[in-house]
Amino acid sequence: MAALKLIGFLVLLSIFTAAAQQPRRNDSDVDSAVGNMRERSYYGFIMLLQMLNWQTVASRNGITFLIPADKELASATIAPEQIQDFILSHSILTPLYFNNMLHFPTGTLIPTGLPNFLLDITNNGPYDFYLNNAKIVAPNVCQSARIKCHGIDAVIQHNTTAAERPLLPVTQVPKITSPVLQPGESSPLHESALLPLRNENSLKPMLNVLSHTSAVSAGTTMGHNAPLLVMLISFGLLI
Repeated sequence: MAALKLIGFLVLLSIFTAAAQQPRRNDSDVDSAVGNMRERSYYGFIMLLQMLNWQTVASRNGITFLIPADKELASATIAPEQIQDFILSHSILTPLYFNNMLHFPTGTLIPTGLPNFLLDITNNGPYDFYLNNAKIVAPNVCQSARIKCHGIDAVIQHNTTAAERPLLPVTQVPKITSPVLQPGESSPLHESALLPLRNENSLKPMLNVLSHTSAVSAGTTMGHNAPLLVMLISFGLLI
C-alpha cells in the first residue's frame, strides 16, 4: 500500500513538473493571475490550470475563475479527462469584479464556460453571496485586466432545477457596445465598492427581467456565452 501511494505521488509530481516546464506564453495577465492565486495559496487550482493549454481556459474576451481552496479540491474526485470540464464549470467567460456580481439579484442565472451548466445566484449582500452551493469567501483574488478570480468555499455542484426555469430568448437582448472595466477597483468589502450605480434607471429594466429569467439559454455553447454576459454588464453593472 505504501508503495502504491509513493508511485501515485511520483506520477502527480511528474505531471506537475512537466506542465510547469512547458514553454510559457508571453501573457502578463496569465502570469499576474497565477501569481495572485499563489499568494493566496490556491495551489491546487493552479496545478489544474497548468495541466491544460492556457488557450483553452483563457478566452480572448477574458474570464472569471471561481476557485475552491485546496481542501475542497482534495475532497473532490476529478479524473484527468474531467479537468477541462471542471475548470469550465468554475469559469464565467467574461472578467467580473465581485462588485459587478453584487448587482445580480437572487434568481439570476449565469452561464459558465461549460454548456448547460448554470450558476444560480443567491445574493444576500457581500458577506452572503452564493453561486449554486458555493459561497464567495475571498473576492477579487486576481487583479489582472483579462482574468478575475474569486475564492469559494466549496466545489460548485450542478443545479439540476435551474435548467427547468424560463429563459430569456437571445433576440430580446439589445445589442450594445462592450464596457470598459474600471482599473484598480478596491475590494468589494470596502465601503467604496458599495457605492450607488451611476445610472440606476438604466439598470432597473434588466434587473426586473433577470429576477425571473436567465440572460442566456442553457443550450448555448462556450463561445457564445461571453458576448451576452458583456451585454448584461453594459446595462450599468459596472460602477
